[in-house]
Amino acid sequence: MFGVLNVSKQKITDKMIKSAQERVTSISAHRNVDKMDVYEALMRSFTEDKEYEYGNLTGDELRRAKELVLQKYNTEKWLFLR
Repeated sequence: MFGVLNVSKQKITDKMIKSAQERVTSISAHRNVDKMDVYEALMRSFTEDKEYEYGNLTGDELRRAKELVLQKYNTEKWLFLR
């Protein structure tokens, strides 16, 4: 997992730690559960008592997503927000 974390040396120094591993953990370090149990627990917590439906995105949702990519998420400001 630590191969995908990209924590700057400055951030580590600011926190007075030797590595990101000192501040990051995993579920498997604390519980003996499989990935499907974690997935189901997350799905329950995100959907419980909420109105939702599974399915494909509507045309309006796809259009709005494309607008957000162009206007917000594909900008230098967003990509290099640190």
